[in-house]
Amino acid sequence: MGGCLADFHEIAQMMTMDQLRALPNTIVTMMRKWNYDSNNTVIYLSTDSTYAENYIRQKLGPKYEIGVSKTFKRSHSRTSAQGNDEPLKNALVDLYLLADTDALIVCKESTFGLAALSMTRAQHTLIYKVTHSLLKRFDAKTGRCK
Repeated sequence: MGGCLADFHEIAQMMTMDQLRALPNTIVTMMRKWNYDSNNTVIYLSTDSTYAENYIRQKLGPKYEIGVSKTFKRSHSRTSAQGNDEPLKNALVDLYLLADTDALIVCKESTFGLAALSMTRAQHTLIYKVTHSLLKRFDAKTGRCK
């Protein structure tokens, strides 16, 4: 996600709101195409956005089981420059779990997604087209969106 929808705001946005709104339908469409359904599938979601997680959960509804890593605090994009290695550990846990999936949907031009694709054993993959952009409403002084 990045941008203003990430738990820790960033100047770089990796997905627009419209693309997030379309994602649940893409997930369901691809599951059907790949012969998966809510009865035989657990969706593992790796995101830096609680907002995105909640949105996807709401749109897919309770019949879809969605798993997320709760081992470490959500913060994919936070650096470990201050000696905090939680973001790195969380990313590695996510990559390990993503690598062990049967199907994988990743965002286009995401280095995290590219790493997951290079490691995965998934028989089915989709690169979800997203738009990367720099946000004009990001305040570099506060590290927050206006």
